[in-house]
This record gives sequence, C-alpha cells and structure tokens, in this order.
Amino acid sequence: MKKISFLFIVLIISSFTAVYSQNIYECGNFCRNKLKKQSEQDLPKRLYIQTKNFKNYRKKHRLRIVSGNYDSENINIINNSLYFIYSGWGLGLNSFKYEMLSSGNEYSINKNSLELSYTFGDKWTLTFSSNIISDGTAKIKNSDGEFLSNSVSSNTFSSIIGLDFTFIELLIGMKQENIIYKNFYNKNNKDTLSSDFQINGEQFIVGIGKSF
Repeated sequence: MKKISFLFIVLIISSFTAVYSQNIYECGNFCRNKLKKQSEQDLPKRLYIQTKNFKNYRKKHRLRIVSGNYDSENINIINNSLYFIYSGWGLGLNSFKYEMLSSGNEYSINKNSLELSYTFGDKWTLTFSSNIISDGTAKIKNSDGEFLSNSVSSNTFSSIIGLDFTFIELLIGMKQENIIYKNFYNKNNKDTLSSDFQINGEQFIVGIGKSF
C-alpha cells in the first residue's frame, strides 16, 4: 500500500512537472512571437521583403553621359548631358549649342539646363527626363548688326532606354527641344527685333553609363 501511494505521488509530481514545463515552453514561444510581431510593427515593412538577390532588389545608383550631335552644311548641333541617378530619381546637367546659317543670317545659341529624371527597371531601364531650370544666350548676326538675347524659355523632354551589362550600361533615346529666345537687342545701338527665334525639333541621342 505504501509503495502504491509512493508511486501515485511520484506520478502526480511528474505530471505536474511536465505540464509546468510545457507551459513554460509555450510561454516562451508566445513571448518570442509577440516580440517578433512588435519588431515588424516598429521596423519598416520594406525590410521584410524577401528576395533571392538583394542587389537586384535595391535600386541602383547610376552615372550616365548622353550625347546627340548633328553636323551639316548649314546647321551644327552639340547636345550633351551628364546624369546622376540615386535610387530611381536623377539630376542632370545639359549643354546645348546650336549654330545655323540661313538667308544671310548667322544664328548662334548656347543653353544650359538642369534636368530632373526618373528611371524604371533594373537590367533593362526606361528613363524620362525634363528640364526644370534653363538659361543661356542667343546671337543673330546680319547686315544690320549683331543682336543678342538672354531671355530664354525652354521645354525639354527626353526618353531613354538602357541595357545594363554590369560593367557598362548602353543607352539610346530621343530628345525633344522647344526653345524660344525673345527680346533681341543690338549690342551697339540698342535697336530691338520684333520677332523671336524658336527651335522646335527632336534629336536622336546615345550614351553610356555605369551602375553601382
């Protein structure tokens, strides 16, 4: 009888210990899950996006040089841009030079612009850009003298397709220029021209870049 009572007491103690241990284990899992959920609430969700290649997930930074030049008997165009792209958004510096000979008039234009762009994609990319600030000078030379203007308004838009080979990025696209110079004046006698000078056209552009 004493042996049975002793075994019964041992069995009760063992059962209580097992239940107590299980409760501790379950409480441990509960606490860990609660802390995990709390951490996910505190940290940005983008940190929990799973990807097999983190480099492809993170938007690349890019440095690009784009050029579009044209040379003929009466027209010479030099159009160069330098872009720095940070996680999709980019800023660019554009230099545009235009010279034309027509009907005895010599036209010469220099324009500098600050451009804003955004790039979609990773290996294959599509970039749209537009100018936000422009300044420059224009000169018209004819039999009446030399007329100057520094009053410019410009709307520039470009689209570029890129292919990233890691060690180099190849770029090709189109650039549309709409430039108007107003308030021409003679630098000698201050005579003015009643007409404006406008350039409106599209230009094929190519370039190279490097992503990192």
